[in-house]
Amino acid sequence: MLQSLLESVIPWWKTENEQQPVHDAASPGLCLAHPTPGECNEINRMTFQEWGDALTLDEYLEESEYLKTVPLAKDNGMLTWILTDGSSPDRRPILSSCETFFKAALIASSKHDCEEGIVHGIASVFCHPALRRRGFAARLMRELARTLPHLSLKPKRPLASVLYSDIGTDYYRNLGWHAAPDNVHVRFDAALASQNLQTKPLKEDDLAQLCKYDEAIVRRTILEDTNGKRRLTIVPDVEHMLWHQSKANFACSKLFGDSPKIKGAVAGEPGYRVWAIWTHRYYGAPGLASSDNALYILRLVVENPRSGHGQKGEDPQVDSLHAVIEAAQNEAACWHLPCVKLWSPSPSTRELIRKAKVLFTDEERETDSAAMIMWFDSEGRETRSIGEWMGNEKYACIRLFEMEKARAKGVAHDITEAAESDAQAIADVHMAAFRDNGMLMAQFPTPAIREQLRICIARKAADDIRDPKIAVLVIHSEGELISFAKWSLPVSPIEKYEEASWVWPEETDFAILEKWTERVLAARGRVMGDRQCYSISFIATLPGYEKQGAASALIKWGIDKCTRDGIPIYLESTLNAALLYEKLGFKAMDKISLPLDGTRTYEEIGFLYEP
Repeated sequence: MLQSLLESVIPWWKTENEQQPVHDAASPGLCLAHPTPGECNEINRMTFQEWGDALTLDEYLEESEYLKTVPLAKDNGMLTWILTDGSSPDRRPILSSCETFFKAALIASSKHDCEEGIVHGIASVFCHPALRRRGFAARLMRELARTLPHLSLKPKRPLASVLYSDIGTDYYRNLGWHAAPDNVHVRFDAALASQNLQTKPLKEDDLAQLCKYDEAIVRRTILEDTNGKRRLTIVPDVEHMLWHQSKANFACSKLFGDSPKIKGAVAGEPGYRVWAIWTHRYYGAPGLASSDNALYILRLVVENPRSGHGQKGEDPQVDSLHAVIEAAQNEAACWHLPCVKLWSPSPSTRELIRKAKVLFTDEERETDSAAMIMWFDSEGRETRSIGEWMGNEKYACIRLFEMEKARAKGVAHDITEAAESDAQAIADVHMAAFRDNGMLMAQFPTPAIREQLRICIARKAADDIRDPKIAVLVIHSEGELISFAKWSLPVSPIEKYEEASWVWPEETDFAILEKWTERVLAARGRVMGDRQCYSISFIATLPGYEKQGAASALIKWGIDKCTRDGIPIYLESTLNAALLYEKLGFKAMDKISLPLDGTRTYEEIGFLYEP
């Protein structure tokens, strides 16, 4: 039974002899294909660790299916692609995968020539960690570069393809994409408004009419001062806005039990208004210091810019812009988001921000969603002639290349002993890493209880750091705590030692907690009896830094100690981590399980390492 359990968590690319596929990225037998529903589910399960953000696995799978039904993605607006071979569907290897979106676009080359077309937005490029650095993602992108120019929505032809890179621009430039000239964003800190906001809040029902009006503005603007150079824009239509709103609504409903009702703000006189449409984005749990959570302004519009007299400058729209930004800052604070981000503001908008005297910082996006474009000519061929990409704003970016971002961060495996000042960061990493753990969700079933748990974990971490019988080890990367382990040191039967007790949130499901504790202690007793041992009570790595050796380094610290002292290691492992422990020489000794309800059973494995 235990062996079959272990086999069930072996990744798809392993064969019975644990050999990786012999495919070469240059093989002529590789091709693009659209995955079956079962293969899509497999892709979603593989991408969860890097794209699950603040959701559990089940929530992430549910979100993936839900987003296929919303505007922009439904009715084949989104296509999923895999690089594979000629094997049968549901049995073939998934060597790399991505999604593409059809986006309405306009292109102009003179004051009188404006053509409607489409742009292919490429998103979610993924390659399993075991297959990376072998050229499969690059082969996928080359195949797409040959395919997308001929994939049209007649009578609209493809004008370009765009992507957003988190590993800089050189990699994709070598594949044919060119960096947009403006890859910066403006950041405003979140702040609760100190007075009544001079804005009208935008609700979801307001977006369609506003986007239609915005499109009319874009159609006029794109024909201005082209200077013979091609000028392209992705239409800021309501389909784009609703895709982002749908994603935010889903995440907030899971995290908070409610979704944001305010989708933006508008201020000013008719004909000279300023408005912003925004979205709430949670890459990590709310309040997690290491996350990139933000309120993103999807689209900022200044109608018919003009001069006049305002309270904060010579232009009345300065006051309107100030009010809209303040409304965004307030919305961010209300939803536990640390900041507001505005992508690529135009020179005129940047001047209004300066006049409004709103505190902001400029941040380059060379390695954070750097916008890149590949232009197509009228014959559907890639061309290196460069035009101007207007309106390079957040609404056009569907999903970042976060897999590449995680890989690019890198990890330095310098292990240090934790200081008490690390306690809160340890709690944040713990909650982020175990966000989909079935036992944690059962014991602490609501977001409110889990936020209380975060506080409890920080307090216990501080107690453990002070405890001479516990070694709390941490790894930092670029100043950020990204991995930790709590090693319980051997205790002699004659020693008088008692570990500091946990203090749990009041609404904890104590029935489940106590049953699970009893079974864990029983399994430990069956394996170890009264023998001394080293033991890992908790080990976790911040999402985005997994599979880069941090956990292995923390485990090997204990292996070195147990080998030196001749004392074994015993620990309980989640099923996801079982393969790592086996690889490091641990042996599965026992299975621990507890039914959580009529359909779910939570399981862990008791592992032993003998020196």
